[in-house]
Amino acid sequence: MRSTRVKASVLIGTMAMVMLLGAWVAAEADEGAAWVELTFPQSDDRGHYVAGLKREGLTLYGLVAVEAKVKGVVVNGKEAKLFASELRPFGAPGEVEAARFEVYLWLEPGTNISVVAEEASGREHTRVFVPETEATTTRLRELLGERPQDAVAHVRLANALKDQEKYDEAVTEYQAAIAINDDYAEVHYNLGVALCAQGKLDEAIAEWKKALAINPDDAWAHSNLGVALKHQGKLDEAIAEYKKAIAINDDYAEPHTNLGLALGEQGKLEEAIAQYRKAIAINDDFAEAHNNLGNALYEQGRLDEAIAEWKKAIAINPDFADGHYNLAIALKGQGKLDEAIAEYRKAIAINPDFAEAYNNLGIALDDQGKLDEAIAEYKKAVAINPDFAEAHWNLAVDYYELKRYAEAKKEAEATVRLGDPTDGQAPRMLQMLKGMGY
Repeated sequence: MRSTRVKASVLIGTMAMVMLLGAWVAAEADEGAAWVELTFPQSDDRGHYVAGLKREGLTLYGLVAVEAKVKGVVVNGKEAKLFASELRPFGAPGEVEAARFEVYLWLEPGTNISVVAEEASGREHTRVFVPETEATTTRLRELLGERPQDAVAHVRLANALKDQEKYDEAVTEYQAAIAINDDYAEVHYNLGVALCAQGKLDEAIAEWKKALAINPDDAWAHSNLGVALKHQGKLDEAIAEYKKAIAINDDYAEPHTNLGLALGEQGKLEEAIAQYRKAIAINDDFAEAHNNLGNALYEQGRLDEAIAEWKKAIAINPDFADGHYNLAIALKGQGKLDEAIAEYRKAIAINPDFAEAYNNLGIALDDQGKLDEAIAEYKKAVAINPDFAEAHWNLAVDYYELKRYAEAKKEAEATVRLGDPTDGQAPRMLQMLKGMGY
């Protein structure tokens, strides 16, 4: 009667990073006349950037311009991908060639970002960005004050605010940019991301569609639009958008992962697994892809392989609550209750609002005969989610076993009211309790 569920991670907004049409803030040049700037995370012209609050995997974007052709860019020791670009960092002379770079890395809070650009001649230029969020935002506001009608200036400040999760302020700046220039696809795209983070899904979808009307080849917009449509239950439309994103650029891991999630919901596990493996082939540090591959393998009964993937996800990101949770489910399935309980507790320590983890921790404690401890966990689950029918039922069972019949009746009634996932057991308990005078 007590059930566990594998929880698949859903990516929405977090992996969709910004690429700007126009760059306007430059890092100071080194003595070799190199210009470097970050467009995600946002930087100012004094070597500061908007710092994240926790360790996270992200796709970092930037622009680099040197006197000669850019041969390669290395960020914090990891080689970045280079793309041709017509962009010019602000202040760079017209004859300097610019290139866009991007790299996926795990960034610790308070970490400097070191960008090393190498010219074809072998000459290297290094630019170090320091995490100073307030300094970055203050400087961007100063620069915007100097050019209030510069749409890109509003965008740059909006991106910095979005990175700090100040979504109301970010939306205001994006809207100011659109009022100046409505034909700017990246503004509509990023406005959509900010609106999505506010839970305004319909408005976000409208902005992503505007972005795609201006630039149909925006893979990120297609991918995020797909995520939003999936949340609306429009699975076929979501899959179509993911496939468009992949057709435009097959070298992004996130659309493959999102497509895998959608195919998995259709029961197409082999196709989903193939997409997850493609995502991992592109980026082996993509914890969510390893996690979701583990979920699909688990559904196929391939427990050892699933455990291996969840362990990889946790090794990449020890603060990945879903990975610990899923690993706990598998360990419990193997009868390793102490290890499972430890993993559930790790998931809860990372995410104290993880109702499913409290519920499943309670189940594991029940299996050890620790009913009072289990009840404490179920209570936490229903405090977080009062509509959690399974947790109410688990409480009812334990109360009944402890002969706390009035409390068992209350929880069984809640279970029935919330849809009764017990295959009729809750009504039967209520009937028995009624016969006992409760």
